[in-house]
Amino acid sequence: MCFLSLENTLLHRARWPAKILDYLATGRPVVTNGVGEVLDLFTQREVGVLAPYDIEAMAKAIAVLLQDPERRLYYRQQARRVMVEERDWRVRGEQIVSAVES
Repeated sequence: MCFLSLENTLLHRARWPAKILDYLATGRPVVTNGVGEVLDLFTQREVGVLAPYDIEAMAKAIAVLLQDPERRLYYRQQARRVMVEERDWRVRGEQIVSAVES
């Protein structure tokens, strides 16, 4: 499991934390905070858990996930699927080429 703490600030709302994709590519469930585009990804795809930006809330979300192997497996499979089917450079490359050529 991986986790990434994102405070709801302009900096975190305005950037894409690339390490999220690394985490998903490894097929790991992720615990993070719902900020910016990360919120969109995690609400549209079941790849991990969103927790409030609070140390205790993050710790609880991690603990709950650690105690649920079936849920971790589900998130692992979803994370890997999303990366292969939607975020892989071969898929994104075609999307970029189409956008540039139109």
